[in-house]
Amino acid sequence: MSASNELQGATTRAVAVLELAHAAFRAANARPELTFQQLLTLNFLARGMTTHRAVRLLVENGLNGEAAATMRTLVELDIDLAFILIKDTDVRFERFFDYEHVVMHRILEENPDSMSEEKAQGVRQRYAAVRQNYPNPYRWIDLSIKKRADAANRSSSYKTAYALGSGASHAGLGSLKYSVGSSADEITLYVESREPHPALLEFSSNSLWRLTHSVASHLRLGIDDDLERVAKLLEAATHPGG
Repeated sequence: MSASNELQGATTRAVAVLELAHAAFRAANARPELTFQQLLTLNFLARGMTTHRAVRLLVENGLNGEAAATMRTLVELDIDLAFILIKDTDVRFERFFDYEHVVMHRILEENPDSMSEEKAQGVRQRYAAVRQNYPNPYRWIDLSIKKRADAANRSSSYKTAYALGSGASHAGLGSLKYSVGSSADEITLYVESREPHPALLEFSSNSLWRLTHSVASHLRLGIDDDLERVAKLLEAATHPGG
């Protein structure tokens, strides 16, 4: 299959998954009332949808390093929501979202002139109310993302995303390789687009499908047929010809 056909196929599946996510979002919003926790669950889906769109735009424009880094965000959203929904869901949701107060306090401590005194006082107060729940101020829960992925049956996603996304996200050889190529013993540095890497879009689509499945299952949205239909579409791409 040619590169253009691979990209076209990946784009078709990306659109199908995004339409599925929109269907889940609409089904949830059609309810007369949503609890705060349900809104938080939809927050994961909303962010996942926009992130998936960003990955598609980046891949289609040959910005593969940027696509890999962005794809990692989607994978982390999928891992964390799946982990939250396993057990102790109320507490885990609370820890996940209250962690923002810890982050804001750290920003204030490291940049004391970055906020007005009134805003800084509010940050300190909110941090004081939750700080006992965060023995490690650099994590929302005292488990690494790898351990959360293992617990949530997302180990394969974690390994692939971090093999690609971590290198692309941080300064280092893993990031720089996206702008270098060689042919006939000549090194070329790229500042424009490169040949699109459709596999990044395929991986993003699978991650958004899993995230949508988590949301639909938790909120009991009744879109099982749509989930299965898109799952078969993704599976056919992974194992062509049966």
